[in-house]
Amino acid sequence: MERGWASEQVIHPEIQKTSVDSAERSFWLRAGGVRKSFLLIGKIFFSVALLGYLLMKVEWRNIVQAMGVLNPLAFLISWGFLVLAIILGARRWRLFIPYPVSARRIISFCFIGAFFNICLPGVVGGDIIKAYYLGRELKGKGESVSWGALVGNADESEFYTINSASLGSVFMDRFMGLAVLLLAVFVVYPWGYGYLKDTPAQWIVPAFLIAISLAFIMFFKFKVGKRFIPIQRFHNYLEVCATQKSVLFKSFLYSICIQFLAITSVYIIAWGLSLKVSLFSFFVFIPLINILLLIPVSISGIGLREGAFAYFFGTVGVPPENAIALSLLWFLSQLAASLLGLYVYVRLKKGAN
Repeated sequence: MERGWASEQVIHPEIQKTSVDSAERSFWLRAGGVRKSFLLIGKIFFSVALLGYLLMKVEWRNIVQAMGVLNPLAFLISWGFLVLAIILGARRWRLFIPYPVSARRIISFCFIGAFFNICLPGVVGGDIIKAYYLGRELKGKGESVSWGALVGNADESEFYTINSASLGSVFMDRFMGLAVLLLAVFVVYPWGYGYLKDTPAQWIVPAFLIAISLAFIMFFKFKVGKRFIPIQRFHNYLEVCATQKSVLFKSFLYSICIQFLAITSVYIIAWGLSLKVSLFSFFVFIPLINILLLIPVSISGIGLREGAFAYFFGTVGVPPENAIALSLLWFLSQLAASLLGLYVYVRLKKGAN
């Protein structure tokens, strides 16, 4: 029986392999999307459940009443401190960008990143947005960039792609901020231990600190994924970055200033609420609370943050409704500061069209 041409067609092994690889990639992308969706739903459920539990324990009208006594000037000053923290964060990030980029553009990208971090959690990370806009900014300025372009070292021969430079700079910026936060927690933990004693946080905080520290050590020491070319270039960037002592020192100082502004912004709101709490308590509690907020179980820390504020500040005599009001107002001041990023984002989108 004569067979048609189609039945005689043989698929080349390489083409067949490519098709299989594409199907496999498509499968894992869909699976990753489903996993992220379930994770986001879980975070929303946890935030709503925890916040609902707190509102059951504390009458919501009392929280609203406590928020109503806020001095508007205190909220404005707190907002200003947080805006200044974002600007300092932009200066810190710029230290790690191995190519001249205007400070104005970097500040714009940082405000956009802050907006996405707070307003669209679990969907698109602000750090990814920052890396994207930086990469787009660097395109057209050469196929590769070098650290020597930033530090003025003509002998520097290590080159990186635009993508590795963009992602690497965002990673180092985040790493330095987290490193200073971890250091702050290590410093304040002896004072904070008395408040954590006989609670789950007594073990959660040190375990989380150790886990993060080990994760960074493993990543830097064993260079996870270096056999893949893009990740290899990323690690190359980090290796050269680690040799820039002056850059690391300046970023460390910026990180300390940013932490100081963040903590003081909470204290200013407490002052606006007429809460009698010492400034020292804020420097003990806020780093511990910020470490707890790194645990990815809620949306923008909602619920978890309010519970932590109620617990910690309750140990120094602050009523639960006042502590929760303080937490919510601090979050609102962060939200207000990040909304500048929405304005910048809309302008950039209009300019691109």
